[in-house]
Amino acid sequence: MKKFLLPVFLTASLLAACAPLPLSTSVTPPKTASGSRVQSSAPLAASGSLLEIGSGSAAITLLLFDNPSCAYCREFWEQDVPRLQADFITPGTLRLEVATLPMKKYPESEQEARALYCAAVQGKGAQMHGALFDLPQHTDAALLNAATALGLDVPTFRTCLTSPEASTSLHEQQALEKKWKITLAPTLILEGEKKVGLQSYADLRGWIEVKLEK
Repeated sequence: MKKFLLPVFLTASLLAACAPLPLSTSVTPPKTASGSRVQSSAPLAASGSLLEIGSGSAAITLLLFDNPSCAYCREFWEQDVPRLQADFITPGTLRLEVATLPMKKYPESEQEARALYCAAVQGKGAQMHGALFDLPQHTDAALLNAATALGLDVPTFRTCLTSPEASTSLHEQQALEKKWKITLAPTLILEGEKKVGLQSYADLRGWIEVKLEK
């Protein structure tokens, strides 16, 4: 599975989740408590399809499946990611990887996954991820406006949206979703263990600390 640098029971946590499509083959990242912006340490690897935030040498990796139209995903991105950044990512113990989950109720989400890839190609994956949550309308024109606001090369971005590389990135993420049997967003994978739905930060922090102790 390429990256762009950027045991589940039906419990109450499923109430804080959104459902995806059936699997087929202001414009800024969120602020931390100090007011600084969450940034991707390396926006794009040479062979990348997952947004990655944090050091490649981090002890453990948290994989997030989300969707830019999912309110619970936005809450995780705006409230929990800055805390993760401060507690684990900046100290170098955790890397966050993000896969976009296309969802039936949001048919535009496949194009948004392509947009995220194409922004990451230009080194603005984390910024585009944040921008997608703020789109006034989920249209191609809105994506191009976001690209302009982020200072991307818009003609290159527009061409990328329909490129084979963007399609490959989307299909690879869908393959990862199939591997983990992802059906709801947000879903978190930490060292082979899966949790579905928005978790309290206390529980999330404790989960990570247990994995770090092993």
